[in-house]
Amino acid sequence: MVTEPDGPLGVLDDFDGWAAVSAKLAGRTAQEAEFLLAQFGLGQSWPAADAHWSRELGNDLLALKLERATRYAERCARELERRRAGRAESADVELTSLHVEPSFAGIEEATLPPFLRASHRGETREG
Repeated sequence: MVTEPDGPLGVLDDFDGWAAVSAKLAGRTAQEAEFLLAQFGLGQSWPAADAHWSRELGNDLLALKLERATRYAERCARELERRRAGRAESADVELTSLHVEPSFAGIEEATLPPFLRASHRGETREG
């Protein structure tokens, strides 16, 4: 894996590298996105790259320059279609193995159904 700050896809200095990663993150949960960024070696550099290219894309749109926006939209559409069609990639397979613990932070216990109250208190169900 390539080291920071550019990461394996050169997301800081290459629009298409950023667009490729951004499309992979589209529609993902925060946990899935964090996992994918770690897989791509972009955990530290992604926020700066994402902010930079999001600004650049916004500036392009304000200037009515649609070339990059069109490329980005097409890339996102292809990625979402790939997922809908079930054409898995190695990262997708690994994502399905993530274990998600329910979070009830900020929820009052009395509003939870009885079977979730033990989880809310951090207890485990036995038997």
